[in-house]
Amino acid sequence: MLGKSWRIGVGTTTRTDPTALLDTTSRLPALSRWRYQPVIMRQPENSSSRRSKVGEQSNQTQGLSARWRKLGAQVTQLTAGSMPYIFYDWLLTSREYTSRYMTISEATRRDLLRFFQAHDIRHNATAIPLAQAGLSKTEPAEIEVQQQGPVSSRISFDAYPQLEDARHLNAHLRKIVGEPYALCVGTVELRKNIWRTAMAWKYLVDQGHTDLPKLIFAGRRGWVTTEFDLLMKGTGDVYGYVSEVKGPTDEELHVLYKNCQFVLMPSVYEGWGLPVGEALAYGKSAVVAENSSLVEVGMDLVEYCDAMSVKSIAEAVLRLNDPSHRATLEDKIKVADLRSWSDVAQDMGQAMYAPR
Repeated sequence: MLGKSWRIGVGTTTRTDPTALLDTTSRLPALSRWRYQPVIMRQPENSSSRRSKVGEQSNQTQGLSARWRKLGAQVTQLTAGSMPYIFYDWLLTSREYTSRYMTISEATRRDLLRFFQAHDIRHNATAIPLAQAGLSKTEPAEIEVQQQGPVSSRISFDAYPQLEDARHLNAHLRKIVGEPYALCVGTVELRKNIWRTAMAWKYLVDQGHTDLPKLIFAGRRGWVTTEFDLLMKGTGDVYGYVSEVKGPTDEELHVLYKNCQFVLMPSVYEGWGLPVGEALAYGKSAVVAENSSLVEVGMDLVEYCDAMSVKSIAEAVLRLNDPSHRATLEDKIKVADLRSWSDVAQDMGQAMYAPR
């Protein structure tokens, strides 16, 4: 499986598109003085709501890349993790104007090289693994100031930091962070393995493990969720153990990561797996699928499982639900050498100027 990629240039960093840049299409004629400088392009968007535009975006990307090449620029394609059938034609034609390829993990690099080999494309690729970093600090959103009673006005937020976090949240999120929970961050869709993850909770509760933390899915709604929705409806949200936070802000995600017991990412496939790295940055371990790039992110700091087995996911959850074992992993995380976005930027810069 291969993936969606990002158009890189000069711009701001966000969580959802950490390498995004300003679109330079309209400024291209003025940039002719940048000859022989590396330019990184992306593949077209692949979200389900934009699939009708994939062909148009692909043509635009190819045209812009070809124009850069005519100006003497070195065009680098940065590929991430998603489905190759969407970008099949794009990958075949990209060799005509691409100077070098970079990927966001070793696993994605291997996938890309297998594709090249199958089509007799003589290109190499450099892996630039993404970061294991927390969310960027954001200013709290403005909230309606509520009248405080005589007790609440004297609360020491230094002594009770969880209350400091919770006062910026809505009632639904305050309830979530007020009791033990495990966190699953990402688009609620088939590839994230949401049905098997929820089924693991049902499997454990049916086996008598009623002391489980709640399971919180945090992310926007994606596609192919029918089985998951039927499970939620038919079991009363798995007996009340499962909740969903739709489209959380970065501030809300920060609080959810900070206060969870552990994170889950038993995905069928990932190009990197940002939530695993984010969990580690918050000092949390995770239940992670032993596939694709996820083993690069989780290292020996998480519990691995077979993404295709409900029982395997459930057993990994039980291991992390043991406070003593979880504390042992968290101690290892504290001294682990985690990868920062500065590391990513440095490696990317070196790769762009390295001899081909």
